[in-house]
Amino acid sequence: MMCKGKILIAEDDDIQIDLLTDELESEGYEVVAYKDGADIVNMVLKEMPEAVLLDINLPHVSGWEIARLLKKDYRTKDIPVSIVAALTVKEGLEMAQRHGCFDFFPKPTNVSEIIESVAQNILVGRIKRRVSKMIDAT
Repeated sequence: MMCKGKILIAEDDDIQIDLLTDELESEGYEVVAYKDGADIVNMVLKEMPEAVLLDINLPHVSGWEIARLLKKDYRTKDIPVSIVAALTVKEGLEMAQRHGCFDFFPKPTNVSEIIESVAQNILVGRIKRRVSKMIDAT
């Protein structure tokens, strides 16, 4: 099966990592997962995923801070970031929007919604990168 894209998961819960990884891989995505927030920005730069699924309660650095750093860096600003966290939908959507994230998913997760969103986010990210390259070329 052809790879649909690489997704980086930043999540400290092994069960959540396994659930998301198994489902995403079965849909044809390559998945890399990290449990510690301390080095996530460097891992994103190293892996250059097409989408990031980010928990907010990570050891050492909050997911909100990671989202802010990713959106601030010109190398990662167009990578779609979705938050997966134990928040109310209203609070999660407001915070995700405030931090430049594409989407929010409450825990417990609805994996089929996440997979659908990831596919859309990857497409949007590819379009943004293509447009950025065309603008840079002019």
